[in-house]
Amino acid sequence: MPRWSWLIPVAAAAVLAAALAVPPGAALVVASAAALVVRLTAGAPAWATLACVYAATLILTELVSNGTAAVLMMPIAIESAARLKAAPLPFVMAVAFAASAAFAIPMGYQVLLLVYGAGGYRLRDYILVGLPLDLILAAVAIGVIPIFYPL
Repeated sequence: MPRWSWLIPVAAAAVLAAALAVPPGAALVVASAAALVVRLTAGAPAWATLACVYAATLILTELVSNGTAAVLMMPIAIESAARLKAAPLPFVMAVAFAASAAFAIPMGYQVLLLVYGAGGYRLRDYILVGLPLDLILAAVAIGVIPIFYPL
């Protein structure tokens, strides 16, 4: 009997993306999320806002596909940069790196989800290996992105 557990995150991502595709809904969510990100890092250097955008994208990409996370977070990242009067490219790169770093749970990446069922792995196995990998990549990305793409 086939396992259909992979369908739930994909369907949830599609419904969320469709709901946000309505212009008033999308504009409201982007403006509110960007304001929250900037407010959370008020008074901190711009790299702190970059780290916040990275963290939000990383959390989202663990729950939905990486493409969906990138599509949802890109406007928020660009709006956050605009509110800081910073260059948008470092924030775009943070979203790109974070959206590609779904290692902590299998729901964020299709191949991990397939291996999860077929290989008999447990969620604990992914967390033990994937979470440290996520944190290492986050530290490197947040440290290196401002070097190559100045804020």
